[in-house]
Amino acid sequence: MVFNAHRRAALGYATVTAAIFLVVMACIGVAAHRPAVLSAQADAVELEFGHASSLQTLRLYVDHVREAQEELWIEHTTASWAAYAQARRWFSEHVTRIGSWNPTYAARATLLYDRYVSDTLGAFNGDGDVTPAVLTRDYAALEEYAYRQASLQYYRAYASQASYDSFRAHNDVERFGFLLIVGIVTIVLLGLSQFYRIRLQRVSEERIALLAHAALNDALTGLRNLRAFEEDLPKGAAVAQRFNHPISLVLLDVDHFKEANDQSGHAAGDEILKQIASLLRTLREADGAYRLGGDEFAVMLPGTAAAGAEVLARRLVSEPVRHGKSVVGLSAGIAQLRPGEALADWRERADIALYEAKRRGGRTAVLFEHIEAHARFVGADAVSRVRDLIEHKGVQTAFQPIWNREATKIVAYEALARPLREYSFVGPQEAFDAASRLGRIMDLDLLCMRSALSAVREHGVDLPIFLNVTPATLEHPLFAAATVGALLRDYGVKPSRVVIEITERTIRDLNTVVRSAEALHQLGIRVALDDAGAGSSGMALLSSLTFDFVKLDRSLLLEGHNPKARGILAGILAIAEAMGAVLIAEGIETEELLDFARNLHRIIGVQSQGVLALQGYLLGRPQIPTASSGIGAEEPLSA
Repeated sequence: MVFNAHRRAALGYATVTAAIFLVVMACIGVAAHRPAVLSAQADAVELEFGHASSLQTLRLYVDHVREAQEELWIEHTTASWAAYAQARRWFSEHVTRIGSWNPTYAARATLLYDRYVSDTLGAFNGDGDVTPAVLTRDYAALEEYAYRQASLQYYRAYASQASYDSFRAHNDVERFGFLLIVGIVTIVLLGLSQFYRIRLQRVSEERIALLAHAALNDALTGLRNLRAFEEDLPKGAAVAQRFNHPISLVLLDVDHFKEANDQSGHAAGDEILKQIASLLRTLREADGAYRLGGDEFAVMLPGTAAAGAEVLARRLVSEPVRHGKSVVGLSAGIAQLRPGEALADWRERADIALYEAKRRGGRTAVLFEHIEAHARFVGADAVSRVRDLIEHKGVQTAFQPIWNREATKIVAYEALARPLREYSFVGPQEAFDAASRLGRIMDLDLLCMRSALSAVREHGVDLPIFLNVTPATLEHPLFAAATVGALLRDYGVKPSRVVIEITERTIRDLNTVVRSAEALHQLGIRVALDDAGAGSSGMALLSSLTFDFVKLDRSLLLEGHNPKARGILAGILAIAEAMGAVLIAEGIETEELLDFARNLHRIIGVQSQGVLALQGYLLGRPQIPTASSGIGAEEPLSA
C-alpha cells in the first residue's frame, strides 16, 4: 500500500511538473507570435498612411503637369511638348505605383490616364496645337481625381489611425488579462507541485522507515533479526562496561526442530517458531529478544548477572512448545560479559554452554561458568593462528600402527594430524575448535588429508590408512565425496586402501552424515565408526549405516566391570558381528586393558569373534615419518 502511494505521489509530481513545462512553453510561443501579429497590423495602418502620402505626391505631379501645360500653351514648340510628355509620364508612373496597392483605384487611374492621353493626343494631332480647352479640361480632370482620391485616402488614414489606437488599447487589456491568467495558472500548478513534492517526501520517509524495520526484524516471528543482534550487542556491551553494570547473553536452540518440521510440515514448524517468539515477548521491555536464523534465538539481558540469567533461562526451557502432535523444547547456553572481554569471546562462551546443553539431551540451561573447567574455549587469538595455519599449510602427519589381536602384525595405520609448533596450539583438537569457530573446519580437514596422502605416497605404504574426518565436514553443504575421490587420484592412492573414520561425539545432523558416508562407500572407500560408545549417536549410526570397522572407545573399556557398560559393549559387538565389521579396541595403554580387550567377547558372553585389532600407546605411539624410520614402528612396544 505504501509502495502504491509512493508511486501515485511520484506520478502526480511528474504530471504537475510536465504541466508547468507545457504552460511555460505555450507562453513563450504566444509571446513569440504576438509581436508578429502586432507588426502585421501596424504595417497595414502604415500602408494606409503611405497611400495618403502618395496622393499628396500625386498632387505635386498634377501641379507639374499643369505648369508644363501652361508652358506648352505659351510656347507651342517641340521642347515644350517633350517637357509636358515627361511630366505626364512621371504622373502616369506614380499613378500606376500607388494603384498597385488598390485594384479599384488602379482601374480608375488607368481609365483616367487613357482618356487623358487620347484627348490630349487627339487635340494635338488634330490641329497641330493643344487648345486651351483641352488643357483646361485635362487639368480639371486630373485635379478633381487627385482631390477625390486624396480625400478618400485621408479618410481611410484617419479611420485606420482610430482603429489602430483602439486596437492598441484593446491589446493592452488583452495582454494584461493573458498575463494574469498565466500567473494564476502558474501559481496553482506550483502549489500542486509543492503539494505532491511534500507528499512524495512523506511517502518516501514512510517507505524508508518500513524498509529499515524489515531490515532489522524477522518477517516470520516479528522479533529482531541477526543484523539487529549484531548491531545491538556491541552497544549493550559498551554501556554495561562504561557504567560497570552486568549484562548476560542467553543463546537458545529448539530441540528436535528438524524432526518436527519433517513430520508435520513447514507450516507446523513456522507455528512453533511463532510460539517461541510469543514466549520471548513475555520478557522485560529492556531485554532484547532476537531470532538469529533457523531455530536459533538469543536474548540479551542488560543489568542481569549470570545467576539471574540462569533463572530466566531455566524458566524458558521448562515451557514445552506444542503444535498438534509435535512437542519441542528449548536448550539454553548462558554467559555473562567479563570486564574487557571481546564480544566474539563472550558469544563463543555462550555458544559452548549451549552446545553442552544440547549434548545433555536438550531442554536444559547451562551456565558457562559451571563447565569452564573442562570446556574447550577458543579465543580470537587462536582463530587468527588457525587462519594462518590453513593458508600456509602448517600441519604434519603422524602415523600410529594398528595391530592384530595377537599384536604380532601391523594391519593398518591411523593418520593423525599435528599442527606445527610455530602456531602454538596445545594439540590438534584446539586447532579444529578454532577452525570450527572460523567456519573453515572443512578446509582444515582437507588439508590434513592431503598431508597424510602425501606422506603415504612418499614412503610407499601399502597397508590401509585410517583418515579422520569431522562430522562437521560431512554435514557441510559444500562437502562432496567426489572431492575425496579426486584427492586419492592426485596422490595415486586406491580408494580400497583408505578408511574414513567418523566419530559419534559431535554429530548434529545424523541423516546428512549417513548420506555422505554412503557416497564415500560408493567410491570404494571404507568407513569406520570411531569412539563407539562415547556418545549418544553410536547406536543410531550403527542402525543407519553399514560400517567396515568399529573402534571401541577407551572409556567404555575402562568401565567394563560396570553392568551398564557391559550391556553397551554387548550391543555393539552383536551389531558389528551382524554387519561383518572388524572390531578395533583403541586406547590400549596397560597390560590389563590389553588382556580385557582380547577376551572381551568371552567376558561379556557374546557369540562373536570379538576384538580383532588393537591400537594404543602400549603397542606403538604416533610417529612422524622420516627417511630413516619410515612411516612407523615394525614391532610393538609391548606384547
